[in-house]
Amino acid sequence: MRHVSAELHRYVDPHSTELVAAIAALGDDEFLHRTIEANHRSLARLTACFDDLHIRYVKTAANFVLMLLPTEEHAGRFFEGCLDHGLILRPVKPFGIANGIRISSGTDDETAFAVKVIEQVWTDIMKLANASACD
Repeated sequence: MRHVSAELHRYVDPHSTELVAAIAALGDDEFLHRTIEANHRSLARLTACFDDLHIRYVKTAANFVLMLLPTEEHAGRFFEGCLDHGLILRPVKPFGIANGIRISSGTDDETAFAVKVIEQVWTDIMKLANASACD
């Protein structure tokens, strides 16, 4: 723990609230356990949603999932559609994955909201794609 604390001090203002909270959290085993469990639940719910919608993703042990949409255009539409519904995602095109979207894990309520938005936006995108294919 002392090593982690020293590393944090190298990169963050030692008087910042965030650093104080991070160091305190590292020493709180119950908090860490609850946080890890919440992360696992969120990731399981998100990836189950992706499986149901046939959205590819990269398996993860982190606090986010990298979604791999069919094209860069799909990723852009998906990002904008989710944003329009209040779900903030992170496009990863700047990191060389033009069709990638990163979504962070969250609380149970945040994850339920994310799943609802993802289902709606992805369904809308697929309807438009199918309608265009029929024209």
